[in-house]
Amino acid sequence: MKKTILSIIAASATALFAATALAQDAAPVTIPVYEWEPYSGQALKGYGLATELTTDALTKAGYTVKHAFVPWKRALEVGKRGDYEVVPGMWFSEERAKSFLFSHPMLSNELVTICVNFDGDKPDRTGNPLNLRDKTVGLVRGYHYPDSLLSLDHVEFEEGVSLGTNLKKLFFRRVDVVVGDRVASSWLGRRLFGEASGLLYVTGDPIITRNLFIGISRQSARRDRLATAINNELDHMKNSGELAARVRQYVEAARPEIADEMEKLLTSDKPAE
Repeated sequence: MKKTILSIIAASATALFAATALAQDAAPVTIPVYEWEPYSGQALKGYGLATELTTDALTKAGYTVKHAFVPWKRALEVGKRGDYEVVPGMWFSEERAKSFLFSHPMLSNELVTICVNFDGDKPDRTGNPLNLRDKTVGLVRGYHYPDSLLSLDHVEFEEGVSLGTNLKKLFFRRVDVVVGDRVASSWLGRRLFGEASGLLYVTGDPIITRNLFIGISRQSARRDRLATAINNELDHMKNSGELAARVRQYVEAARPEIADEMEKLLTSDKPAE
């Protein structure tokens, strides 16, 4: 009799858990869209490459997706609270790992220093990217930058709300250098400055190469199921070659002249973080 009662209790608990999970998964997943082209942006196809890939992964797993248009800093803060359960396009840090689970790597980034060649001379593209003494360096508020950069002496850091804002400051000589992702800087430069974007150049090797992830808020009651759904789809896209094909298709539609370069940069394997 006791075994029967225990079996009934266990079965009821299992059914209740399943019903709760089903109810949770019926609720829409809200994804923030912020301005970081080509990965995220309100005016971009699919609201950006990272947003589009994340949305598709969740949709294929049966989730309904909504989008909210906010600055990056707010996307991060609200994501920590769990109101945005999934945040595409995130770099890893130990601090962020306290608030987010990280997906398998989605894309890859090269963090570089960008200058403007105002003088018309042949710029030095082989120098040390961290040779920034007595420079004013534009960073984006809320982004995670490596200690090798932030610990530099005799450097003034000036935060802006977006990479686009910082590139404009660079052209107007309000900062000397901008630090940003190579692909995003090239993409934005061409849109913002047209032919004049040829004045932009990267100094030296990348400061760091890193993976781009999807963050899943630890405050979400369905965080493990969301992470599993996202990782399964990312693995499928990578193993089937779909990811590389979609990256190329996305870039070719908007920037065909740099499709080869961007596909290689975005889909190359980086060391695990």
